[in-house]
Amino acid sequence: MIRRSNVTNRSTNESTNANGVGGTTMTRPSKIKKTIEAKKQKVSGEKVNNCIMLLFVVFIFFITSRSHLPQQQNDNKHNHPNSFVRVPSVVLYNSMSNNARALRGSLPRIYEDEKDTVGLNQLLLNTQDPPDESTCQPMHEWQTQNFPQCIRMHEVDMMPRPDSLIFINCGGDRCAWLLLDSDGTKITLKTRKYRKDFTKGFYDAAAKDGLVMERLTKSPYVAGTYGYCGLSQLVEYSEGGNLHDLIKTSRMHDQDPQTPIDRLKVGIQVATAVADLHSFEEDGIPSITHNDLCCHQFILVDGIYKLNDFHLGQFLHKDKNTNQVCQSRTNYNPRYTLLRAPEEQTRQNVVVEKADDFMMGNVMYYVLAKKWLFEIPGYSAARAVRHLHRGERSPFPDHILNSKDPADIAFMKGIEMSWTHEVEKRPSAREISDYLIAELEKIEGKKYSGGAIRASIAPLPEGYRYSDSDYEDNFDRED
Repeated sequence: MIRRSNVTNRSTNESTNANGVGGTTMTRPSKIKKTIEAKKQKVSGEKVNNCIMLLFVVFIFFITSRSHLPQQQNDNKHNHPNSFVRVPSVVLYNSMSNNARALRGSLPRIYEDEKDTVGLNQLLLNTQDPPDESTCQPMHEWQTQNFPQCIRMHEVDMMPRPDSLIFINCGGDRCAWLLLDSDGTKITLKTRKYRKDFTKGFYDAAAKDGLVMERLTKSPYVAGTYGYCGLSQLVEYSEGGNLHDLIKTSRMHDQDPQTPIDRLKVGIQVATAVADLHSFEEDGIPSITHNDLCCHQFILVDGIYKLNDFHLGQFLHKDKNTNQVCQSRTNYNPRYTLLRAPEEQTRQNVVVEKADDFMMGNVMYYVLAKKWLFEIPGYSAARAVRHLHRGERSPFPDHILNSKDPADIAFMKGIEMSWTHEVEKRPSAREISDYLIAELEKIEGKKYSGGAIRASIAPLPEGYRYSDSDYEDNFDRED
């Protein structure tokens, strides 16, 4: 009887509470029932959200699929050879930073209007720098042209394999990959970092880089190119890294494995590469400058450190009235002011090829001294810039300064020639190259009448890690 009565009372209390009458406390079974109903509602809401996300994915797939459909109508006004094939809609990223965070949080713009499409003339052929004055014009017709080799790029097998499409390293904007061509030749594929913007300015810079390398194929001191398309490029493969890697390994082991003669030969390679860049035209008048000379821009190929990476280069112009080369202003990151010629700090128009000649001296200094500029205890980068502007130069280490070796003496002289403070008195890269070669011929007692001068370079240590932190830290020094 007692158990039956308890059951009856429990049922009555549940009924009363369910109707909201009596004010009694809700019993345990009612709480369980409410919890179950809440979980059902939560699961139902998650299903709705999943359905919405699925519909969103299907919508994006539908839109992007339309952008790859073949053109249905033969509209002659869109068949110009320098225009992209017109499609019903084109999904473009409108200069959006293409890192994963931005892609997750943003949607691409969909362009439907004819004026929003980009033609090859706009994208690839506008490689000349705008003249500083209205009277300035390109020195040569080729400065306004470009020759992309997209078919060549598409012929290369880029399928990942154990021996091909191997990641090498990344720089500031691009990454390098090892590829094997159809005949087994090792080549380097350079691609733009995925998180970087893909804007017209970068396409113009890539077109300029490809054009300069095409112009300089005859120089053994400039990296060879196999073609480029858009922002990707195929160039010679470097088996020993760049000059920074040579300097870094010496600094890591606190000794220089190079002989004075080999150091001088590398200095000749640097100077001759810049000289070839400045004077490859028949008249010998500079028409291109590099504008970003540093140890990272010289890659090792078969005993030669070859110059590459001309993205920041400048095409020089001439005054149509006087036929003189126009001066122009160089653009650079203020973080790296220490690397620039003193006259560039004024931010005024300068003789840009002379600025190249000065920066070339910095690279040769690294090779000889195995030290960075003004690497002196207590010297901040800002203090070093002030001393540079006053005409002072980074000191040579004592063992170099006191060396009696004729190769070291000649190399120091070549660097000092590059660092001449007065612009009008600063020798050209060709004059410095000729001087160094003549000194090498005196030392070795033979003539270098043709071909490239090669140096003996030790291979990089096993497990060597490519990094630039030791170089970049030089610009973060404080007093």
